[in-house]
Amino acid sequence: ETMYAIFSPDNKRLAIAYSIPDAQDYGGLLIQIRDLSHLTNEIRPTSMPLVATFPVNGAFPDLGWSPDGHRLAVIYETTTSRRRRAMTGGTLGPEAMQARIYAIP
Repeated sequence: ETMYAIFSPDNKRLAIAYSIPDAQDYGGLLIQIRDLSHLTNEIRPTSMPLVATFPVNGAFPDLGWSPDGHRLAVIYETTTSRRRRAMTGGTLGPEAMQARIYAIP
């Protein structure tokens, strides 16, 4: 299930965050980078080649591109903190969030 998508500044790439609830390996969040530079009028997964895939152990992502489109920042809630919030019913502070920056070829 697609949760979030954002175009690179030059519109040549698309970062997509997928929620995969039953994925035990990595916490259920997958980030894909798709190449849109050769996109035709018909949009299909095969017309958007996969550039990179990043599994993330977390949920509720926020994505942001660097101005040059060669780095992607991913901010997300960790799986551990999500479980803690569910058990306590409370809110979480900034320590429950993590950030990663990926270099995109």
